[in-house]
Amino acid sequence: MQYRLYPPFFKDELNSDFSEAWERFCLKLLKIENDTEMIKKRKPPEQGVDLFYKDKKIAYQCKSFQKDANFNITKAQSSLSMALKYKESIGWDSYYICSNVELTGKQEMQLKTNYKGVEILDFEYWINLCKKYPHIVQENFRFLVDVPNRFISYRIKQIESISEDLKLSIDKSINSFCAWVYMHQTDEIFKVPLSKSMTIKDLKLYLRSIFGLSNAPVIDTVEIKVEIGITITEIRSNKGNLFDFEDSTILGEIANLEESLIELYIKYEFAGKEDIVFQFDSLQDFEHSLFNWTKKKSKALSENISRFNERGY
Repeated sequence: MQYRLYPPFFKDELNSDFSEAWERFCLKLLKIENDTEMIKKRKPPEQGVDLFYKDKKIAYQCKSFQKDANFNITKAQSSLSMALKYKESIGWDSYYICSNVELTGKQEMQLKTNYKGVEILDFEYWINLCKKYPHIVQENFRFLVDVPNRFISYRIKQIESISEDLKLSIDKSINSFCAWVYMHQTDEIFKVPLSKSMTIKDLKLYLRSIFGLSNAPVIDTVEIKVEIGITITEIRSNKGNLFDFEDSTILGEIANLEESLIELYIKYEFAGKEDIVFQFDSLQDFEHSLFNWTKKKSKALSENISRFNERGY
């Protein structure tokens, strides 16, 4: 199991923002590591202390950062200064900073200038706890399908629906990179090689071909509409889906693409029932779910008719 302490690999069952999720994750592991339920999450204003172990007078400040981000020493110093200001009223004796990234020696020295007794629980500490309690943390990590690049490239070359030009562009290492593609239904993330010279149209065809999906809407009638699409979310900004690209847009022109999550989906909706929208990631799953849905609706209708008959209508 790979433990990557940042989204989209790290996940939260409550779908809250990353900083909130990181606090709950730290709380969960600290409680089990210390074999206690007495560590509590503090409500705002936290006054520089996110978690507090009252029995042992230990204060914890949780700091989380996205992939490849450096530890923000300014924010950590600000939180520490605030905690020192309220040290007596809160009642803490020990102060720990819980970070999902490593701190440099210089950064640790800067913090100890503010308070000599500060302790750092950074990346290695949390990874070791994940390995120690894998059954506890497994719900916080998506499964990664990390297939060797050589094998992926070989399989892509075997797909007839992908043009030779596209295959060649992916082979040119100077113009290619790997992206993570998230599949909703299986909650898995696949590493897939892409080319910066691809257009959005190429990308749709490419991903559909890899996962064996149709290149056209499965159904498009008066009663039901089914579509297969792609959304691109910039992970670092956490601003939501960026799906307003033209088909002619070139991937290399999209800012921060290599820091983005690409999501492939199948969505279908029924006429007059905008609230009934489903999202699946394979044709088999779609067909199975649609069958189950219609079966349940038929059963409900039959039961209603039976009740009407029983009442003499």
